[in-house]
Amino acid sequence: MDLLLTAERPLILAGGGVVLGEASALLTAVAERLNVPVQVTLMGKGVFREDHPLFAGITGIQTSQRWANAAFLESDFVLALGARFGDRHTGELPVYRGDRTFVHVDIEPTQLGRVFGPDLGIVSDAGPFLDAVLAELATRDIPDRVEWTTRVAELRQTLTRVEDYDTVPIQAPRVFKEVNEQFDEHTYFVTAIGLYQIWSGQFQRAYLPRHYQVCGQAGPLGWEIPAAIGVRSALPDAEVVAIVGDYSFQFLVEELAVAAQYNLPFVIVMLNNEYLGLIRQAETGYDMNFQVDIHYDEFGTDNVKVMESYGCGGRRVTRPAEIAESLAWARKEAQRTSRPVLVEIMVDREAIAALRAAIDAVTEFQPVP
Repeated sequence: MDLLLTAERPLILAGGGVVLGEASALLTAVAERLNVPVQVTLMGKGVFREDHPLFAGITGIQTSQRWANAAFLESDFVLALGARFGDRHTGELPVYRGDRTFVHVDIEPTQLGRVFGPDLGIVSDAGPFLDAVLAELATRDIPDRVEWTTRVAELRQTLTRVEDYDTVPIQAPRVFKEVNEQFDEHTYFVTAIGLYQIWSGQFQRAYLPRHYQVCGQAGPLGWEIPAAIGVRSALPDAEVVAIVGDYSFQFLVEELAVAAQYNLPFVIVMLNNEYLGLIRQAETGYDMNFQVDIHYDEFGTDNVKVMESYGCGGRRVTRPAEIAESLAWARKEAQRTSRPVLVEIMVDREAIAALRAAIDAVTEFQPVP
């Protein structure tokens, strides 16, 4: 507490351990009592409401926000709770560490110092630690930190990325804009690996713990449908959405049959950048330099027909104006048929995400305001 209360620009970093420790409410109580901004890792997404005034985004070199990286670089103290300091979060360590003071709290002792030595390491589950913090705060004078929280809010409002693209081919940020608007905070999302996970981390919003299920840095292609089956089976009344890519989808067919057999309704949102089609194109011996002249139907998979072969519904979307209506249709169709329903959205095959090796040099994929 001495380290935290004397810091001028502190951040709380909440990882998956806060989710596992069922400590979301305690985290919010501590943050509000201290008036300290909260960042989350990808595995902690949803443990702190993204519409909360103290939400400070996700720092990282992949699943991150531009304004969150900027806020982290201006911070002088980080209290990390149940976070592993994965390399997609930290990027280059000298930049990430800087002159900041780090306190690392984790229930697993071997996590402390595994990536770098913190200034203070504490072995504890997130819940008991936050309980102890609240008790200690009752005896302390707490600075208001209005200047720092105002600065973080300013970064959030100004260092934004464009989402409302109206161009064809569809840009990925537009897809997540529509997803954010179509589904409410009680929806359960599952997503795995690839560009669509990175785009999801950058643009998709989460508000409640365990409502954003992600496999992290593991590489299980085809994880999404089994994960959706698991959530839907555990919570029969929940609305579940699987965010997938066209390459990952080829590994999902058998699990799709299971979902159809057991009448488990959920929505599948596919971001199709035709990567699978390009792989098949290469396998046929076509010159990759001519990829723009090769049509998706020749080398890709007709995913809508795959869905229909299992008695499931599907639509392909090629224009931004079609996304909202197709998502609304899929929600109703899933409930009507009690089967998975696909919305396949054809996105720009040349599109990339904002990436880099260090958090102070992330290259934006498009001009930003």
